[in-house]
Amino acid sequence: MMYDDHRSAIPDMDAYLSRIGLTREDITPRGRESLDKLIYAHQTHIAFENLDACLYHVPYSLAVTDLFDKMVTRKRGGYCYEMNGLFARVLSDLGYDVISVFCRIVNGRDFIPHCSHRGSLVRIGDDLLYCDVGYGGPQPPCSVLVEDGAETVGHGEAFQIRRYDSQWWCLSRTDSAGIRRDIIHFNTFAQTPQEFIPLNYFASHSPDSIFTQKIMLNRRTETGSVNLTDLVFTRIENGERSSREFGSFEETKDLLREEFFLEVP
Repeated sequence: MMYDDHRSAIPDMDAYLSRIGLTREDITPRGRESLDKLIYAHQTHIAFENLDACLYHVPYSLAVTDLFDKMVTRKRGGYCYEMNGLFARVLSDLGYDVISVFCRIVNGRDFIPHCSHRGSLVRIGDDLLYCDVGYGGPQPPCSVLVEDGAETVGHGEAFQIRRYDSQWWCLSRTDSAGIRRDIIHFNTFAQTPQEFIPLNYFASHSPDSIFTQKIMLNRRTETGSVNLTDLVFTRIENGERSSREFGSFEETKDLLREEFFLEVP
């Protein structure tokens, strides 16, 4: 049937877990502690990156086997439609009750934008949890409880949830200076994998998409994060920021391997 390849199982779960530094012994299926461990491990081992859209001009496939091949076999990264698409399938195959949802990126904006992000919701008992491994900005390093007024703290970071209106929820983050900023709006309506195909096509092909305009890479580290925007590399370590500018993309090849764990052409 059409789109079956978007709903197929992960080809090799042990290979995926190895890619993010875990084994089956590290995971207790369907538990929140294991869910948070999976989220953090994915974020620290598989980098957010958009090189296929802005540099290589390679078509993006959301078929599970293609996502697995790119991010696990070929040791590349991905952006939200890929990362959260693969992760949702991983969670489902591990026995979690998971759905994919539409999201709007509101971070740094004073208007309500169109849906341009894919997130995941996981149900564990009576708790509904927002999960995200595909946002290159300040994404939660753990699952976040979806409850009006709830705050979730993970790895020293505080994230809040509030109801935005009758259909949407808002995820916000409180930074080290105590300033709270809205990051993402999401709804709770389950979307099938194929619903993200047209959004993925726009994001990876349109000249109006930010993903086709500049190089963007990000990986969470145990002490902060590393980021490459165009040719400027930034490291945040224990709150301290340092930057370095490269003269060409060719000069970043060793950096991509050492800091982002990427094997690029």
